[in-house]
Amino acid sequence: MSFLTRQLTLNVQLPDGFTFDNFVFNENRLLVREQLEGADSIWLTGAYSTGKTHLLSALVCANDQTALYLPADELIASCDPTMLDGLEATDCLVFDDIDKLAHTPAWSEALFHLFNRHHAQGGRWVCSSQVAPRYVDTPLADLRSRFTLFPAFELANYNDQERVKIFSERARFRGIKVNEDVYPYITNHLPRDLKYWLQLLDQLDQASLAEQRKVTIPLVKSVLQQNESLNKQLSLP
Repeated sequence: MSFLTRQLTLNVQLPDGFTFDNFVFNENRLLVREQLEGADSIWLTGAYSTGKTHLLSALVCANDQTALYLPADELIASCDPTMLDGLEATDCLVFDDIDKLAHTPAWSEALFHLFNRHHAQGGRWVCSSQVAPRYVDTPLADLRSRFTLFPAFELANYNDQERVKIFSERARFRGIKVNEDVYPYITNHLPRDLKYWLQLLDQLDQASLAEQRKVTIPLVKSVLQQNESLNKQLSLP
């Protein structure tokens, strides 16, 4: 069964457009890339919006015949633990937010047995969670002990300069022209969580295309005022 067929059969979707080429790497994340492009099982930890999903998706895109993307939220919403049966036939299993699966008795039991079968065959696991393996909240202590076998790499929160670089690189990748004074403005007015910056970029992409305009501070203000979810995060001058 091909990667795509298997992905569709499981009713889970790989996020669009996440590749190694459009990820902005700092020194810490370059080390993580080296580990992802290796052959060993690894574990990525970090808060939301630190790049975990992007990196896992990029790994699967680069190995689309041998790796399977398994996001916890979608599995919990649309599958039951029996869907893990037989996955040991896939070379690399990529679990996004695996701590959410391990939290429940049925999923933790299924993960434990899958790990044992897969490990016996030399399979690779690449996992992400908000916490290190030894801190995963699971009712199955034996599963946690299996998790601690993984080398863990923590992705730190981005600083202001890194968020600006990510925003500008993503804008350049999309062909969006941004005035330089926009960057200090959004640094001062958006939360430090990168997800809000990327949500803003999506909105600006649509607005600049519709109006055939460069991204300027007035356009940013206009988009923020029209976007309730973003506008709640800040107070405009």
